[in-house]
Amino acid sequence: MKSTHVPLLALGGFMAITGIYGLQSWGVKGAKSLASLR
Repeated sequence: MKSTHVPLLALGGFMAITGIYGLQSWGVKGAKSLASLR
């Protein structure tokens, strides 16, 4: 059971980290575009 849960846990953590970084970069790009529009 544990041997099958480890890869899933690692994949979940990797997706969470990449998702957080993606949201941060998207937020920065959005803020810059809004600032340039103003």
